[in-house]
Amino acid sequence: MKNFTKAIFLFSFIIPTSFAQENIWVITQKLSSEIKLSKQEVRQIYLGININLTDTITSSATTLSSSHQIRSIFNAQVIGLTESRLQSYWAHMRFSGRTKPPKEYPTINSLLKHLEATKGSIGYVPADTELPDNLIVIYPEN
Repeated sequence: MKNFTKAIFLFSFIIPTSFAQENIWVITQKLSSEIKLSKQEVRQIYLGININLTDTITSSATTLSSSHQIRSIFNAQVIGLTESRLQSYWAHMRFSGRTKPPKEYPTINSLLKHLEATKGSIGYVPADTELPDNLIVIYPEN
């Protein structure tokens, strides 16, 4: 009985986290060449680490405001940090003059409008979001 309780307890953490990760899309404008990003590349972009992607996509990341639950899921599953740890990271990066955090948007619609208008910028949305015709999913691979 003790082992059964432990197993149930462990599965209660495993199932929601794997489910949540599959329900986030990282998106950008349609490009002339098809591109897919790995989890590590997405993480590096969102932490302000310069990586060479392509000529058509920059490492200009956008994020939702901290009040969105999807942001917490994205931070935990893709970036691997809690909101408070991420805020601490960005405070350090700003103080040292290295880089600025991703620009925040209050709603999914405002983020989508920015992505439609800004070539090379990336953002994340829930996987059930209806995307405009000129935006594509670049993570995870479909």
